[in-house]
Amino acid sequence: MKKSFCQAKKKAALNRAELLLVGALSGLTASRISFPLEVARKRLMSAHCKVSAHPTRRGVEGSLQG
Repeated sequence: MKKSFCQAKKKAALNRAELLLVGALSGLTASRISFPLEVARKRLMSAHCKVSAHPTRRGVEGSLQG
């Protein structure tokens, strides 16, 4: 993205404000692409976990006993 921005502006390097803008746009793009994949991954992981609705043992002792 940085390279294409430099080519569009016909510059050899970017100043700080332009670097900030390019970095923010890159981060936004990466977040928008990866967020739906993270949601799907977490849903697939949680679908395999079975959690009892009514636990019989409570507290630390119950979790350590199994």
